Amino acid sequence: MIMFETLTFLTLGAAYIFELIQESKEREEEERQEKIRGLKIKVFCYAIRHGLLYNEVVKKIERKELSIDDIKCESEENK
Repeated sequence: MIMFETLTFLTLGAAYIFELIQESKEREEEERQEKIRGLKIKVFCYAIRHGLLYNEVVKKIERKELSIDDIKCESEENK
């Protein structure tokens, strides 16, 4: 009977640890998605301020004509 209780507690402990790891991964993914959303909003606002389309700004970033840091700096200046 003691062996069964020990196995039960070990199983419950492992399940608890697994659940904590899953929650941590989900929280990290939510934070990552929130950062991406924030960047998209900054790019969109930059596009509007400069009379550009969103995709044009993205292409400028891809061609390295514009950096995310430039957009962030301008965003902070306009607050």
